[in-house]
Amino acid sequence: MGEMTITLDDVSTLLHLPVTGRLFSLPALSREDTKQLLVSALKVSHAEATTETEIMRGAYVRLSWLRDVYKSNIESRNLNVAARAYFLHLVGCTIFVDKSATAVRVTYLELFRDLRTVGKIAWGAAALAYLYEQLKDASCHNTRQLASYTTLLQAWILEHFPHIMHIERSPNYVEGMPLCRRLRSHRPVGDVVSVRQYLCSRISRTYQRKRRGGDGSTS
Repeated sequence: MGEMTITLDDVSTLLHLPVTGRLFSLPALSREDTKQLLVSALKVSHAEATTETEIMRGAYVRLSWLRDVYKSNIESRNLNVAARAYFLHLVGCTIFVDKSATAVRVTYLELFRDLRTVGKIAWGAAALAYLYEQLKDASCHNTRQLASYTTLLQAWILEHFPHIMHIERSPNYVEGMPLCRRLRSHRPVGDVVSVRQYLCSRISRTYQRKRRGGDGSTS
């Protein structure tokens, strides 16, 4: 009898996340290191960083807090900072979901200090490694929840074992999309693509204004 498991090829076809590129290993942050990272990367005050880490009692921030940081920096046109907040929020509610589903580890913010390198990271490999780590924890008898991007796990099951249950296909699926988009969700979902396109267009317009001598801020 053979065995099956989720592979990098599955991640690539199901999610269209890159499985080649730069790998990373991030350190655990002390509370003071967490504050400094928030101040330097998200340009919040030390008092704001202190308040948030005290609320979370460690090296985490709330996703709701990140949304506020994102909104305020979009309004003030600090678009690089807004992009960091957006990306941290994105990984915190997708590939690096924790069991709370309301917070994210601040250490991931290190990956977004230099936005030019974001596209060079093997996000698919990182997502799969994180899923394996969480499945290992979930195998313990006293574990009652599974963290990580369960969309990947569910899509893999339904892709390889389609007769397990009745599957509704999305009428909006187009050939070439990630295969997980073929599955129809019964929950309303946000349009991540439109948010990303909006952010990219705002950043592009700001850089164009700077080249023409404008005052757009991208610090």
